[in-house]
Amino acid sequence: MDSNIPVPTAFDTTVVFSSQVLNEEIKPQIADFNTEDAVFELGVWLRGLSAFGRICGDLFAADEPNAGKVAERGRDFRLIHSGLLRAANLNNRLRKAADSSGLVGSAGLKFTDLDALGGFFQQAIPFAKSLADNGAASFGEWAAWNSFIREAAALQPLSPRLEQFGRVAGRQSLPEKLISLFQSSGFQDRADYEDVIDRVGFSLRAIETVGAMLENDLPLKPSLLIFAVVYEETKLMIEHINNSLSRMPEEDTAMFRSLDTASYTASLELKKVFQQELRGIVRLLPPTSVYARIETAYCLLLDSFQQILVELARSVEPNASPFDFFPRFQLKLDQSLVVREHLWQLLKANQACETDPEPGKISSLREKVKEFIEKSLRLLHYKDGETFERFYEEIEAARDKKDLVSILHRFGAYLETLFGQVSMRAVLANHPFEAK
Repeated sequence: MDSNIPVPTAFDTTVVFSSQVLNEEIKPQIADFNTEDAVFELGVWLRGLSAFGRICGDLFAADEPNAGKVAERGRDFRLIHSGLLRAANLNNRLRKAADSSGLVGSAGLKFTDLDALGGFFQQAIPFAKSLADNGAASFGEWAAWNSFIREAAALQPLSPRLEQFGRVAGRQSLPEKLISLFQSSGFQDRADYEDVIDRVGFSLRAIETVGAMLENDLPLKPSLLIFAVVYEETKLMIEHINNSLSRMPEEDTAMFRSLDTASYTASLELKKVFQQELRGIVRLLPPTSVYARIETAYCLLLDSFQQILVELARSVEPNASPFDFFPRFQLKLDQSLVVREHLWQLLKANQACETDPEPGKISSLREKVKEFIEKSLRLLHYKDGETFERFYEEIEAARDKKDLVSILHRFGAYLETLFGQVSMRAVLANHPFEAK
């Protein structure tokens, strides 16, 4: 250990751990490291370095005119620096996982190629840190950095191999039932589907990396590098679909309808995610707001890509549904039914208090709100939960009847909106609400 590194005061240097205890601590970490996942994620982060530079000014900038051209780039470089560190860590762990022949996993990566990539990180990380520490990093420095990244990526022998592995791994990560369907005779003459399936499979697996970051409470802004890759991949998929549709002589076919629906769905969700949820997020400071937007963007893209795959499956299996391939849809349905009913009961209790705010009804409403927070709040998006908790705090704090009625009126309007949003979830399409 470097003697210049200060030891935190709460760190007890007198405690000695036995080898058995240390092994028990280390084993789960070793078991969790999967070389195939690491190779895929390394490829995504590397692509993200270039993709982020190409789209950041247009999609992640603030709403002011020409924000991407005049804004200082210090924050952007901090995100890039974080992405470089993540990729370098994966590269180091893969180098250590090489076997006696110098190969890593089924991807067939060579130790020498990983070593060369390590040299790139040794050069790029200090460069990015120096630009990140310079709060006034200019547009010229930004352009120079992106030029450096493009040239460095072109010189890396691993880049095309990682991209090819990403496509194969993305398709292989799809549900087995869906893979079997795509390999069936019904799809043998549907070459136009192959590119779509590969790109959607890759994007789904890439976006799951963001899901893991959400689940593990990791810093989320670096995930914009992954979102940038998904954006470019989806744009290429839409372009491919539109070119395929332009060559099809008949529009009234299952293939045309499924591809047309896939193109429309992808275009719509890209606008929602990148022009609404992620717009200006680089310069958004409150962590709770960043978490809420990233979570919403993740869920929108996850639903979209899975729905696209289902649409492709329907061209040979007309009755196919998301529930046939993705278990999360059944879970989402069960949760949506619960939260919709709970919101309706809460809305009725709130309306009763508005009409007659007597102590017994107010006490009952407070209990119902508290119960919702404990049991059903986790089934909503983070941004909805945050607003809900603020209303609960206002209701708890209000003691004057006049103030409470005003709060209840606003809370009722919010509950009606939230109830309507939950009721519009796609999984509830075949489950109309019946008031009890």
